[in-house]
Amino acid sequence: GTNASVPRTLSSRASLSLNGDVRFTDSVGSAPGLANTRWSDAGGRFLYSVNRSVGLRLGYTYRQSRYSPLLQTGEQDLEIGFDFSRPLSATRRWTMGFSLGPTLITQPATAGGAPQDHYRVLADVSFDHQLGRTWSARAAYHRGLSYIETLAGPVYTESTSVETSGFVN
Repeated sequence: GTNASVPRTLSSRASLSLNGDVRFTDSVGSAPGLANTRWSDAGGRFLYSVNRSVGLRLGYTYRQSRYSPLLQTGEQDLEIGFDFSRPLSATRRWTMGFSLGPTLITQPATAGGAPQDHYRVLADVSFDHQLGRTWSARAAYHRGLSYIETLAGPVYTESTSVETSGFVN
């Protein structure tokens, strides 16, 4: 897999980034139902700082998945979100991020039928807290789509994570 991102500062408050990603899995052997898969996506994100504490995000991504010559799906994601950052002291701060948006998944036609469209809502929420000069804690929730090599189609997922990181001296 490979990815690329091109960020561009438009003004002191606004920035734009364009990104793309390509991933390919080559299955070795002839296991039934296991085929070579390819995923690619392209999109962009616009960021605008309202003030020192609040930022707004607007993004769009188009993703295409190819599981076989006959099984291909397309996905279109729209992201609308904000970031909020608040200083707790001169050296520590906490940050909250939230994004929400619809996604449209187009799956191929079944025998004698038309392509099927599925609409879902994607969401991300994160909280970051600086515990000390070199330590931080993060909690996050994600609701979205995942692509797993052995499954023929996207999977709806919900996940939470908690992590702590820092420098041990």
